[in-house]
Amino acid sequence: MFSVAALIGLGLALILIAFALLLRHRKAAAGGMEVMRRIAYVEQALDPEGAVIVGGELWCARARTGQRITRGTRVRIVAASGHWLEVEECAGALSSL
Repeated sequence: MFSVAALIGLGLALILIAFALLLRHRKAAAGGMEVMRRIAYVEQALDPEGAVIVGGELWCARARTGQRITRGTRVRIVAASGHWLEVEECAGALSSL
């Protein structure tokens, strides 16, 4: 059959591939600074916390004033802390999502 060394090598290769795939989906810690003042779309209603999509990435977010903001609403990113974004509703709110 297979040698022990070949099985160990295959196992290590699979672990490395899985690790590389996990790292690929992590957000950069400094990502919050790059998204400041950008427009995002609410994916999960903010009440006052939920999720927004910005630059193709899903981020945890909270409404700056604590009000409920519905899914599909355009919001502007006004602050960032870690992986949390603080947003406020844009004028002309609803999009075609």
